Amino acid sequence: WSKFGAFTLTAAYAHDGDPLPGGVALDSAAASHTALGCSGGGTCTSTFSGPFTYSRSVTPAAQFNAEVDITLNNIVDSDGAAFSGNPYTVQNIEFTASNNLQRWGRLMIGEAVSDPVLALDVPVTAEYYDGAAFVTNADDDCTVFSLANDVQLSNEATGSPQDGDQPMNIGAGTTSVTSGDGVLVNGLDLMSFSAPGTGNTGLVDITLDLDT
Repeated sequence: WSKFGAFTLTAAYAHDGDPLPGGVALDSAAASHTALGCSGGGTCTSTFSGPFTYSRSVTPAAQFNAEVDITLNNIVDSDGAAFSGNPYTVQNIEFTASNNLQRWGRLMIGEAVSDPVLALDVPVTAEYYDGAAFVTNADDDCTVFSLANDVQLSNEATGSPQDGDQPMNIGAGTTSVTSGDGVLVNGLDLMSFSAPGTGNTGLVDITLDLDT
């Protein structure tokens, strides 16, 4: 017979799947688990939670498939009975919905020029590095940015940077973003600026920050 009771596990986490590109590493510092609780019927349960993240260098890296191994140590009950295979490793744990593909990505704001009496569309594109170059991430239908919270507009005429939902001075006129506050579709979006009017020329610098 064996005696089960609550006891403490220690766990180690390791990357599995494709070999990691240079400069990329699994970061499991925020991962945790509960003490192992055992009930009748020989069943013991521990709840694991993340997140797991992959740290990267500033050098772009090719995409890779990621899975995680969890190695459980100290599977020993209160009277010293131990799992004969200590430690035990649970291998090839997939990410939610098998979303294992990890990509080194960026969000690019294109350059655009227009007549001052016409509206101006500025392209916003989600890209990832495919191992040779940055290409459009057509799988991105979820990236969201807010003009008020994530976009800063600036130029000499207006002075200090302003939130993206505020008008910008262009000559004697102004321009404002009339669309572009939403979700990317197939990795693409447009920020549309209103026409500042005849004779009003200038520029607007756009800064997009999605760190938070």
